[in-house]
Amino acid sequence: MKNVEEWLKAYTHRRFCFMTGRGTAAIYVALKALSKNGYSGKKVIIPTIISPSVPNSVLYGGYKPIFCDIDLNDFNMSFRSVEKILRLEDDVAGMIVPHLYGYPAKIERFLKIASNNDLFVIEDAAQAMGSEYKGQKVGSFGQVSIFSFGHTKILDCGGGGALLTDENTLAHHIKKEIRKLPVRPTNFKSLETLYRKLYYSLYPLTKENEELDRLFLPLPQIFKKMYIFRVTRVYLKAIAREIPKLEFYIKKRREYAQTYCRLLKHKHIIHPKYKHWHWTPWRYTFLLKTNNQDMVTERVRKKGIHISNWYPPVHRWYFSGRKQDPQLFVRAKYFGKHVINLWVDPSLPKEYIIRSANVLLNVLEEME
Repeated sequence: MKNVEEWLKAYTHRRFCFMTGRGTAAIYVALKALSKNGYSGKKVIIPTIISPSVPNSVLYGGYKPIFCDIDLNDFNMSFRSVEKILRLEDDVAGMIVPHLYGYPAKIERFLKIASNNDLFVIEDAAQAMGSEYKGQKVGSFGQVSIFSFGHTKILDCGGGGALLTDENTLAHHIKKEIRKLPVRPTNFKSLETLYRKLYYSLYPLTKENEELDRLFLPLPQIFKKMYIFRVTRVYLKAIAREIPKLEFYIKKRREYAQTYCRLLKHKHIIHPKYKHWHWTPWRYTFLLKTNNQDMVTERVRKKGIHISNWYPPVHRWYFSGRKQDPQLFVRAKYFGKHVINLWVDPSLPKEYIIRSANVLLNVLEEME
């Protein structure tokens, strides 16, 4: 464990590092520790375009997730929306700032907002290892930063999470919370399989009738054991094996993203506005101007190409989000209906990336 922790500390130039079973568990531990470190309030701000594991971790940590809108230029949370939420909500303790899809968020703006309002910031770099913001590695900002080594992450090691901080007292509280984590449940695999079946079955139904979003409300508590547990030796060994390959993975992912950016020249495609050489893409994520996202996705998938539409707005899957004004999420709602993700996994040959782009372009042409 120490070898991995020491490497992460050196990589991010942070003083303390602690390992957990998942990135979700890392956020959970961070929230538990921060609540003992002088931060009052019972609400945490997060974007509504996010993996459900993040608002789940907020609930597990004893807080209410309060959702904000996103910026359509880089798909990260909007600092203007955060400022609006702070005018509308009291009892806010802090915010979780993800670098979604690997795009570095404008973290300094959120740190300034937090400082002006006595809030904590958890930097979520789960999908962004290797990305930089103004010459500084993501994972080096905020009171706490977290990484994930789970399925599809930049270092895909089957599982594992990490949280890092520079604060002595906070590190002390984190260490105590780590000791309280349970071991990985023996039925972890079956829980994970069942969750995926439910998730991929329910989501299409919610697109037909948004009232069915209510079906997601009980899932966080039903599957809590799947998220909160200690790191295992298997995960640590896998992370240690993958670390030497990180720079290669970053290079290939950037190369593939630049290939998509170069090839996907089409009047109906809206590319993100970001400098790719500072970005380690989790997927190549962009928007379609047209309103036929589902049809395009289905036709591309039938031709053997990996494609997805994650993430939809998730605020209506949580009791606290359902109480918020829907007009707070106008950009996120547009994003959910227009987002396309294409794979950039280094295990794929470049020919596959070129074929993926050409298949998508052909489908768009056929549908005009």
